[in-house]
Amino acid sequence: MVVLALIEFYVLHLHLTHLSIFLPSFGASATILFSVPGAPVAQPRALFFSHITAAIIGVLFANIFQFLPSEAFGFKCAAAVVVGLHLVLLCVTNTFHPPASATCVSAALAPLNAHYHDQGFLFVLLPALLGCIVLFLCAWILNNSLCSRSPYPRYWW
Repeated sequence: MVVLALIEFYVLHLHLTHLSIFLPSFGASATILFSVPGAPVAQPRALFFSHITAAIIGVLFANIFQFLPSEAFGFKCAAAVVVGLHLVLLCVTNTFHPPASATCVSAALAPLNAHYHDQGFLFVLLPALLGCIVLFLCAWILNNSLCSRSPYPRYWW
């Protein structure tokens, strides 16, 4: 998480002031990646697929629901709907990674959050994809540098 914060400050805030890669759901993802690296939920397929699809579904439904009479109500309805849809998708594809549900909510509510400045589908790249890449690389380096752990990842796809 410190690496994400450093990248956000030194790269994004100094050069691209309106972008962010720091999502609350990444805290839960980091906990999984570092505490149970051998579990299926910690493997790259689950990490990347779940967060990327969460961002796509969240932004898509935010765009659909924004036309309700109250824009804030529309985004909140979108946030409620996307969690259930995303859960079904993760179960069908066997890529269960629970923290990604929070990414759905963050993506659907991004237009209401001044920190994300309504990035639209750019939300899929920043923060979802870049954040996953940074988390995975940190987990890969740290988990494999500890002798007492089995190699991470256990499988790539």
